[in-house]
Amino acid sequence: MTSLGLAWRTARRYRARTLLAVAGVAIIGALLFDMLLLSRGLLASFADLLDSEGFDVRVIASEGLPAMRVPIPGSADLADRIRGMPSVRDVALIRMERARVRRQFAFRRRAARRSLVRR
Repeated sequence: MTSLGLAWRTARRYRARTLLAVAGVAIIGALLFDMLLLSRGLLASFADLLDSEGFDVRVIASEGLPAMRVPIPGSADLADRIRGMPSVRDVALIRMERARVRRQFAFRRRAARRSLVRR
């Protein structure tokens, strides 16, 4: 008996198991296709956002969490080199840090967490 014949015989004997296996493969394929479409949509949406705000290129560090990246060593020199390119109109250095802000005129002294962006 060939391997194809054995597989066919096993598939016919265990129909519920075969149906579950085929359904699982189909669901996994659909989920992978969905993730591919979502990732392309996210990239297109982010590109539209940057275009509408006037940004063409955003340079960030690859390490760290998405919201709080580690500083880029020599970022001032990098900004100067990018600023020197003929097709670049403007360069902005942005530094993001966590801060604790205390309300001075509130009755209760609570600390509020805020993200400050300084340009």
